[in-house]
Amino acid sequence: MLKRIIFFISFLISCVAAFAVQNQYDQLMAQANKLYVDGNYAEAKDVYLNIATEKQGLELFYNLGNCCYRLDDIGHAILYYEKAHKIDPTDEDLNHNLSVAREKTVDKFANVSDGIVSAWTKSFVSALHSNTWAYLSILFFVISLVCLFVVFVDTEYLKKSILLGVSVLTMLLFVICLMSSVSAKNLYNSTDVAIITAQVCNAKSSPESTSNEVFVLHEGTKIEVTDKIGDFYEIRIQNGNKGWVPVSDIEFI
Repeated sequence: MLKRIIFFISFLISCVAAFAVQNQYDQLMAQANKLYVDGNYAEAKDVYLNIATEKQGLELFYNLGNCCYRLDDIGHAILYYEKAHKIDPTDEDLNHNLSVAREKTVDKFANVSDGIVSAWTKSFVSALHSNTWAYLSILFFVISLVCLFVVFVDTEYLKKSILLGVSVLTMLLFVICLMSSVSAKNLYNSTDVAIITAQVCNAKSSPESTSNEVFVLHEGTKIEVTDKIGDFYEIRIQNGNKGWVPVSDIEFI
């Protein structure tokens, strides 16, 4: 009996604490949103960043991106839009704002690091959230099983032929959706993609500040991090070139 009472009290305290945290989050979001509407973008950004230390999500990253864009901080605007895009790649407003922000970047590269098929596959997989792909795979799997069951119990040849074809097709779609779900999850969990947040970033030939400069990048450019030595990251840009940049010049998505 005593254990039940203790459990109930603990559960009650947890509920009250969770409600208090959510209430504080809602109040801070309302405060930040009002600051943004009033045009106080720098103050709104500070409040959003304060919230981000405790709780993160699509709305928060999206609003941070909007603040940074209004402050003409394109690097961080793209960074936060990309963070939001990882959570929900289907949000139309987010995708529009991300596209607009990318148009303001200086660096434009032809993507040769990925083949045409690989680039198309990434685009296809990123079109939906990994959970959405998973739900679709379950749906197609169930449809395939139902059709297969009817094939075995039905006696009409034409209906059996049609249902067998539908079963094979939906099983194929099940495999495609399942693989897309896994790939989308891997893309979401990837920790090697970053954004140049420094206005100008000089890429070096080696992880030393005195080494030769191989190319120059600007804020908002998306890069892949391949290695780290000391205070330098080895990066690869979309055209396949590699260089070493200071740790302070980039932030991971």
